Amino acid sequence: VRDGVALQSLRRHARGVTLTTSVGDIDCRAVVGADGVGSVVRRSLGVPKGALYAQAVEVDTPWCSHDLPRDVLAFDVADFSYPGYNWDFPTLVDGDSMVCRGVYRLVRAPFAGARDGCDATAILRARLADLGFDPDAFRYKRFAERGLSLFQPFAMERALLVGEAAGIDPVL
Repeated sequence: VRDGVALQSLRRHARGVTLTTSVGDIDCRAVVGADGVGSVVRRSLGVPKGALYAQAVEVDTPWCSHDLPRDVLAFDVADFSYPGYNWDFPTLVDGDSMVCRGVYRLVRAPFAGARDGCDATAILRARLADLGFDPDAFRYKRFAERGLSLFQPFAMERALLVGEAAGIDPVL
């Protein structure tokens, strides 16, 4: 949905793509699906969901003595106890300078964390405690993401998926 216009379906044809929307049909030469993890474009194209999913969880905290300079984004892949990474980067919350801290954990199927005992929230809570924060003092924001699989399609004639619609890679 953009500016109150919702995509209902799309049809590729020799001259381009016809988008059926809540305000009527729109004809275009090509379509770029940049509509997030729940991509309507992806579903309309019939592109499979893929085998890689991710749990992401983040919190905004005050700065602490362990933080890097305010102009540095930190992505850490050194923890081999889970497939993924953690991050710390500067953010503004209601005008206050804070640090967004999070964990991205890649899994092979939805809800795999419940089966293997590893949970992105538990990982982040442990990180916060290691930094000297009370893990119960923050509001956790959780996201379900799609992992990027380079072995599955994310483009076809006159259509390309980008960003979260295509998938997120732990390093890219």
